[in-house]
Amino acid sequence: MANQLKENLISFFRNLFFFDKKKITFGNNFLNKTKTETMAMFNYGVGGQEVKQDASEAMMDLDQNRTLFVQKLTQDEAIKPEAVYDLKTIEEVFEYYKPNVGVEFQNAEGVGVNETIRFGNLGDFSSKSITEQSSFLQDLSIQKEQYQKIVKQLKTNKLMKNVIENPDTKSAFINSLQALIQELEETK
Repeated sequence: MANQLKENLISFFRNLFFFDKKKITFGNNFLNKTKTETMAMFNYGVGGQEVKQDASEAMMDLDQNRTLFVQKLTQDEAIKPEAVYDLKTIEEVFEYYKPNVGVEFQNAEGVGVNETIRFGNLGDFSSKSITEQSSFLQDLSIQKEQYQKIVKQLKTNKLMKNVIENPDTKSAFINSLQALIQELEETK
């Protein structure tokens, strides 16, 4: 009989308030049932207490699987902040603000290298795109690739392994490499 009474009350409230798809909970021990339904007419819960919901005009909550990233798009301080309303797409935002950042890199000798990185779309924030815009980072990328090739050779080449394992041949190999480097620097 208790189940029948619960179903009758649920059906009564469903018909009374035109529920559609929102969660309502019947909270006392007698009516301990949760239904997923929405009230189209009122936002009241059962129990006689009105629970007002915060109204947010034209502001939507972010989905749980989304992240909002907010940052200044340029290094320049705004003289007078302005609200821009006509920007509808991300491309328009990038075109309007023309975001860029000045970066100072430090080379192996400790000398600073200044470069400006510009962003025209979201893809420009990837490491590949940033590297393509910077000659300093391109040089570092080339060096990294060369070092990786050398490490691969050291790991896979048996003759090279034998040279490095023996201290005498290792020092002779290092001396020959240094002589080669010196010769290359002299021909520049």
